[in-house]
Amino acid sequence: MRTFIAIEFSEKLKEYLDSLSKKIATYSKTGNFTKKENYHLTLRFIGETDKSDIELLCCAIQETSMRNKGFELPLNKLGEFKRNGKSIVWAGVSDEKKELSRLFASLEKSLEAEGFPREKKGLNPHITLGREVSLIKEPAFFEEYLKDAALIPFKEISLMESVRTGQGLVYRRLFSEVLKK
Repeated sequence: MRTFIAIEFSEKLKEYLDSLSKKIATYSKTGNFTKKENYHLTLRFIGETDKSDIELLCCAIQETSMRNKGFELPLNKLGEFKRNGKSIVWAGVSDEKKELSRLFASLEKSLEAEGFPREKKGLNPHITLGREVSLIKEPAFFEEYLKDAALIPFKEISLMESVRTGQGLVYRRLFSEVLKK
């Protein structure tokens, strides 16, 4: 099974991201835009995982949750990762107080204690709005839509499974734990 560790969002935040994605789609020649129910922020991509490792991942999440408290960050950036003339368009957060960086470092430490190697790339916090997007306007054009963006609450960590179905990707929560400290 294919897994990742993420921050899930409220329906209200998913609706906001969906409306932002739809605005961007109107200024795009092409693109596969994220389904509303799939919006999340990935803390750590795990990849193919044996069922026997699920318990270890849950232990790492529990340990991380016990050592960290919840916080909120503003959604205040838009950008793109360019590939072969098309882009992955994303929305991002600023981590000025380094709260998200501390949470990620704590998660990495807990995962390493359970036998998972550290992430080589580090954390690049973003929410994918669309893949294979060919924009007519630069991402900065859309930043005016972020003026009234809500804060993203980081209050719970979830272990997710990514399942490919006939209707595309479906993300299923396997486990979650509230940040407690």
